[in-house]
Amino acid sequence: MALNTAKKGDQRRRSFGPYLAILPGFLLIAAVIFYPIVNTFWLSLHDVKLIGTGRFLGLENYRTLARDPLFWQVVRQTFLWTFSSVMLKLILGMSLGLLLNQKFRGRKVFRALLLVPWAMPLVAAAIVWRWMYDANFGYLNDLLRQIGLIDEPVVWLGGQNSAFAAAVVTDAWTGLPFMAFVFLAGLQGIDRTLYEVAKIDGAGAWGRFLYVTLPQLAPVTLVATLVSSIWTFNSFNIVYALTGGGPLNSTDIMVTYTYTQAFDRLQFGLAAALATVTFIILLVFSLVYVRLYGRENAV
Repeated sequence: MALNTAKKGDQRRRSFGPYLAILPGFLLIAAVIFYPIVNTFWLSLHDVKLIGTGRFLGLENYRTLARDPLFWQVVRQTFLWTFSSVMLKLILGMSLGLLLNQKFRGRKVFRALLLVPWAMPLVAAAIVWRWMYDANFGYLNDLLRQIGLIDEPVVWLGGQNSAFAAAVVTDAWTGLPFMAFVFLAGLQGIDRTLYEVAKIDGAGAWGRFLYVTLPQLAPVTLVATLVSSIWTFNSFNIVYALTGGGPLNSTDIMVTYTYTQAFDRLQFGLAAALATVTFIILLVFSLVYVRLYGRENAV
């Protein structure tokens, strides 16, 4: 009887042992990730004051956002911003990856120089680009004037469309090295015999790219697109340091608009609601990605 009891005790310890081993890590994740998410949602249901939580409002903050035309403008701009920047990084990153995968003199130097935008702090990069876009002393206007494309200086950050395009280009510049090296790693992992077989079958350079390179890079493209989309969606530093969301909120995205509501207007409850909406959008996007990635791996 005592022997059976001892065996049952050992079995319980073995069954609970793995859970006890992961308990510290789970508590740390809960404290760092889950608690802020839950607390932000709780704050979004209140009229939050500068000190302490105010009265309970329920979903009133969300209804206020839904009735605000500027909120929907910012949502549209955020999706357009993310799509434009990620597509630019995707196309240029793949092109640079293909280039760096070839053997040419100075390839190592070129790879090292490509890391400069990635290594530079985002705020510093935004300040450098802001100087380049300057209407009076910027390098961009000076260059365009020298080659004869413009006669008068262009106020790049003064117009709504030009400021938005300038912000997209700046963000794409900072994220381009990541995309390029991800695609380079994917290209170097492709079995060279696939290209040889395709060449024997009569496929030219374009055919090998379409039927060998692109399909083989599909998993890498999915991962790079997801990571880049999340980073771009939350790219606060670039937008705020470059344009501050202006002119007339034309470059505001959800993270900068959330910051404005919280720290400029002291609408912390409304800002918490904006942060919750942002979290839900990114969560849905991530779940769609996981579903697509799992389906591709299953095939």
